Amino acid sequence: MNFCVLFAKQIATELDIDPKLDENWDEEIGCKLSCSLYLQSYLLKQCKSPVVLVLNEVDRFFEYPEIAPEFFGLLRSWYEEARQDANLQKLRLVVVYSTEVYVSLDINRSPFNIGLPIPLPEFTDHQVKYLAQRHGLDWTSNNEVNQLMSLVGGHPALIRIALYYLCCQGMTLEELIQDAIANGGIYRYHLWRHWAILQENPSLVKAYVQVVAAKQSISLNPIDAHKLESLGLIAYESDRILPRCELYRAYFKKQLGVAEFEYKSLQKRA
Repeated sequence: MNFCVLFAKQIATELDIDPKLDENWDEEIGCKLSCSLYLQSYLLKQCKSPVVLVLNEVDRFFEYPEIAPEFFGLLRSWYEEARQDANLQKLRLVVVYSTEVYVSLDINRSPFNIGLPIPLPEFTDHQVKYLAQRHGLDWTSNNEVNQLMSLVGGHPALIRIALYYLCCQGMTLEELIQDAIANGGIYRYHLWRHWAILQENPSLVKAYVQVVAAKQSISLNPIDAHKLESLGLIAYESDRILPRCELYRAYFKKQLGVAEFEYKSLQKRA
């Protein structure tokens, strides 16, 4: 049984509708089209009110390259076809994902650049102070909060990692800041993952070299800028494009300096 059939059957089960796949599934027209017709003409046709379909952690599909492009293309097609199809207009699709996955997908077949994006906002200094207190840290002044946020900004994941090491691993804030960009530091897996993605995309390496080295406003190819923003590696300050936080600037400046020869080789192949 292929993935589309399992997916469609699961939706039917959640809607408490008898799947009746033998009667409503046509393998001869292909998996994607059959799945779309099954959803439109059988499942949604029986629903009088809108249906909310929530897909959580869909970036995990990228671990299965034989499935991911077709599945994401299917979701994209539902969005586009809903403009003319009354049944598909009943579908409310909520897709939860990590922004880092965007780079490896064709933007014309992606469901991640349509609809209403709701990004996870950065933590404020008040929220960081509150979280630190919840972790049992005696941060009565804003000094510690300012030191941590000067390194990682309000990045939720990086703040959470820092608080874990400060609270549970006996690390001091000074040690954490000194250790942050080390290849064996507390952020190593987070940083390595971004570095690996950049290394697979020569145009992004070239673009990010400009970002981390820039001392004034720069212009980037809009596609590269969008991909870097989707990776969470840059932020906008008026017309300026900046590394999202000082941790990224320091780490990638070091990495790109160490990898200068390799970068030049990549540039020749690009």
